[in-house]
Amino acid sequence: MVGIREVAWLAGLLEGEGCFTMGNSCTIQLQMTDGDVVRRASTLMGGYFRGPYSRPGKRKDGYVAQVHGVRAASWMMTIYSFMGARRRARIRECLERWRSYPVQNKDKEFCKNGHPLTGDSVVPVMSHGRVGRRCVTCNQAYQQQYKKFH
Repeated sequence: MVGIREVAWLAGLLEGEGCFTMGNSCTIQLQMTDGDVVRRASTLMGGYFRGPYSRPGKRKDGYVAQVHGVRAASWMMTIYSFMGARRRARIRECLERWRSYPVQNKDKEFCKNGHPLTGDSVVPVMSHGRVGRRCVTCNQAYQQQYKKFH
């Protein structure tokens, strides 16, 4: 579990160096030349870490930490009270747009029939060239219906 000191540290770092955006999903990005700091932030947020990469015209290599989607939105809500007015406004804007989007299938906790989508009750399925997931109960019913007609 993340403690209040780590949350405050992350909020301070993101206040000065972070970027909060909303494209297809919420995103928090941190870009710096201190790889150890960026890696710590990435680990804390449970996001992606990239680097080192060279930057044209710069002497030091750069590092990037990113977190997207529900995890980014959760972190925005967690650090909100630590942020200054400008960052709060940006976070509010991102979260308002994020809340207006329909929940993505990968973030749903229950299938359309109310079955849980966790642990052993989920099976991977291929649909339209992409890997998805389906609850075991609905998948069995689908397969029975398919076998009747094929």
